Amino acid sequence: MQKHEEIFYIEPERLVPFHNHPFRVTMDEDMEELIDSIRSYGIITPLIVRPTEKGSYEIISGHRRKYAATVLGLLKVPVIIRYMSDDLAILSMVDTNLRREKLPPSEKAAAYRMKYEALCNLRKEYGRQKVDKALSGRSVDLLSNKTGDSPKQVQRYVRLSYLIPDLSYLLDKGELGLTPGYELAFLSEDEQRTVARIMATSKCSPSLAQAVSIREASKASQEKGGLTDQMVREIIFGPKKPAERRVILSNEQLQSYFPEDCTPEMMKKGVLKIMQEWTEKRASEDPNRIKNKNQPDDASEDYANASAEASQDKKGDQTNV
Repeated sequence: MQKHEEIFYIEPERLVPFHNHPFRVTMDEDMEELIDSIRSYGIITPLIVRPTEKGSYEIISGHRRKYAATVLGLLKVPVIIRYMSDDLAILSMVDTNLRREKLPPSEKAAAYRMKYEALCNLRKEYGRQKVDKALSGRSVDLLSNKTGDSPKQVQRYVRLSYLIPDLSYLLDKGELGLTPGYELAFLSEDEQRTVARIMATSKCSPSLAQAVSIREASKASQEKGGLTDQMVREIIFGPKKPAERRVILSNEQLQSYFPEDCTPEMMKKGVLKIMQEWTEKRASEDPNRIKNKNQPDDASEDYANASAEASQDKKGDQTNV
């Protein structure tokens, strides 16, 4: 509170939230404590507001106090009225709310972006030569000095504000890391929706390396229509492997072609030998019939022929015995 500022008492319904206010006001544990405090002692710190053209007052500081007053049914709340430009109001609004200890990453990101853009606007408005001493220096450095985060961290948070709501929600829940989120924030909104959809269905989150690869794939695919669902899945899960061809034969099936004293290892060697001889025979009859292992073949017919040959061999062995 500045010197000689007068306190007014205004009805809560005449107070409107700040335009694009980035901080959520919810009924959480901290709010319950605030309500109990106001119920016992009243609103000790007046709200900071500025008048609007419609006769209402826009809240700069005190959204949570106004919410608590409404819950308690207070008829009027103490306010201090200040006249300031949009950009100066943003600086004041962000600074007062950043003092909160528990602040979700998405809210912090939106607040940093609002203040960063307001600082840039003020510097343009006043010019580099006539700029106020408090606004001298790079905007990102000014924000860094005020918040305690490094300039690089400030830039990360500003970029995080470009995440779509679905990814911002995962960021706040801790299901999406800050650095992977920073990389994904460079994608278009459509591409981000693709990533969010895959994360939701697969219950997984990209690592930093995967997020970097997704961003690089997005850049490389712009001329071809942008990032696709398949591209994202291949980066996160790897290329889709072709279906493995497996043939399973039961012991009963194999034992019907071998003598009773034949061990499993002997049967295995016998099958492989038969198949090798069969393959060589087919190759000598028609070399063009030997196809790539991934191509379809007349497997059922050839297997039947091989089985018949094996059966004949068995009968011959029994006859000799």
